Amino acid sequence: MYSNQGLETLADWALNNNYYIKAFGSMHNWSPLIISEEASDKKALLIDISQFDHLDMVSSAEDHGVVRAGGGVQAEALYQYLSDQPGGNPNIPGYAFSNTPAPGNLSLAGMLSIGGHGTKVDYQDSTENEYFNGSISNCVLSLTVMVWNGEKYAIRTFQRGEEDGDLFLTALGSTIIIEATLFVLPNYNLRCQSFTNIHHTELFAETASESPLTISNIIDDAGRMEVIWFPFSQYPWLKVWTNEPEKPPSSRRVSGAYNYPFSDNIPVFISDFIKSTLVANPSLVPAFGKLQAAITSFALKGGAKRETLFKKMTEPTKSRRGETTTDVISEAEFNIFEPYIKAVEHTLQGNSHTRSFLTQSNDLWGDAWKTLVYVRETTLRITANGYAVHLNRSDIQSFLHDFTQVYLRLQDKYASRGQYPMAGPMEIRITGTDTTNGLNILGAKPPAFSATTATTDSSLDSVVWLDLLTFSDMPEMGALYQEIENWLYEKLPAEQIRVEWSKGWGYNASGPWQNHDFIANTLRDTFASATSTYENTVARLRRYDPHYLFSSPFIKKLVP
Repeated sequence: MYSNQGLETLADWALNNNYYIKAFGSMHNWSPLIISEEASDKKALLIDISQFDHLDMVSSAEDHGVVRAGGGVQAEALYQYLSDQPGGNPNIPGYAFSNTPAPGNLSLAGMLSIGGHGTKVDYQDSTENEYFNGSISNCVLSLTVMVWNGEKYAIRTFQRGEEDGDLFLTALGSTIIIEATLFVLPNYNLRCQSFTNIHHTELFAETASESPLTISNIIDDAGRMEVIWFPFSQYPWLKVWTNEPEKPPSSRRVSGAYNYPFSDNIPVFISDFIKSTLVANPSLVPAFGKLQAAITSFALKGGAKRETLFKKMTEPTKSRRGETTTDVISEAEFNIFEPYIKAVEHTLQGNSHTRSFLTQSNDLWGDAWKTLVYVRETTLRITANGYAVHLNRSDIQSFLHDFTQVYLRLQDKYASRGQYPMAGPMEIRITGTDTTNGLNILGAKPPAFSATTATTDSSLDSVVWLDLLTFSDMPEMGALYQEIENWLYEKLPAEQIRVEWSKGWGYNASGPWQNHDFIANTLRDTFASATSTYENTVARLRRYDPHYLFSSPFIKKLVP
């Protein structure tokens, strides 16, 4: 176990021997914040922070709690610990966060380094605390990190209300996060319903008034939702979470997280098979997207047998809207993906050899975190771009309509040239912004570098998260993503579009993080109306690391 003195001694050694230090935890991050391929005049020294895994409940009240946690604590362990505590709501003991990232295999330090988030906005008739709808970073009350103190690198605790209490809340790897104390809410139960029968034109209609099943109406009613839309399919996978203290009769009570075995339990060799197949033959992307949509629809109901899938995928049928579905593929295409289909079927049979209520996952209920966490190491291994778009709540529907229209147009444009760079789904979630109203701490500021830190325009009260997934080696991936990125920054002022630090951004034809003009200029503009400008945050970070002890080559570009 590292001691504070031992860490300070290690930092001194690294400084004097031309090393830079990086902490690593679960290695879930896609961006090169830790290790990059760029040349460096220093060698990297990686510190395993998993030893910092202590947990302590500092205070327990009926309306909130305070937990102290080591930076190496895994998210899943933290959530379980909180839900096991006495106190909080007498009818639902324990504590939780307002929203959580989907992966459970994240370290707390990792979440705080990139501003981890889930899905949550205010909704009608809510009795929940609505002040913590942004990032996990905004729940931090104090943070213990390593910084330069004028003489050496030493351990220091920053309180949220002090001058630089906002600085390391989204740290981007600019320090080592040792420990955090966090504000948590009384535990609560969520029902998560999945729908695969709502056409994308209905979800993403131009105005909310066109249907009760538009995104805007759904979040007004429930507050939490996610869309997973597989390429070239017509019916996205929509998840809607509702706060339900008591279990609805039709819901299945969950005993833990990861309740979608058909998507979160894909063997490595199957994931590699899918990637190599699509990279070598991109024209199979439409068939694979349609197949994933069909598997999801069947598996959510408790089964995805090959025979049933084959009939569904190869024979056109009528949809509930009366049109002939286009989500069909050829028998030859179906057979190519036989290993993937068998793996999914085997996974579902592993839970139960018969189709039963025990394997259904389209209507779940239980502790909030158990329904919100569903991504693990064995989920299909893909990469993603990521943007946090700040909007007024009333503009969400029209923006998503415009965005999905652009997506479909580009999808068709590339397909007409025989190119299929986006091999994975579009994912959409919505949160609030990071504000300090609920902390009641004098002088507290939102996390300086959080993608959800509120702008000076208080009308921009919502954040739409856009992620487009694919495999890293897909031909033309960089070109497509650059077009999408360009459209976003032409559609809205830069200060309304922040990058999701852990995902892909700054694209050119070569791929993510390669657009030097974007990194040097556009990225800075995105914080122009935040509580702290990009230039101000960079200057403050540099004061605490003047010798670039924590700076990988990529970090030096972001924090020069």
